[in-house]
Amino acid sequence: RLSQLDRILSAEPTAQPLLAKARDVRAVAALVARFLSADLASQARVVNLREGELVLAAAHSAAKLRLLAPSLCRFLSNQRWQVVQWL
Repeated sequence: RLSQLDRILSAEPTAQPLLAKARDVRAVAALVARFLSADLASQARVVNLREGELVLAAAHSAAKLRLLAPSLCRFLSNQRWQVVQWL
């Protein structure tokens, strides 16, 4: 179900690239949350996905995320998302 804002933006042709990007980021964020432990997922947020580069923001768990980066990239690749690097 679309929110009122989504319906308004969907009617605006110039907003389509932004909406597509938001859907992609939301989809990848759900996969990242599924991959990470609940504790780690609560501390990390997907900020952007651009040209195969995943950008995450992390509260206190950046070192843990760095260790998981190769596995996370493989997991996302298996889910049909091309991520070659993350920041």
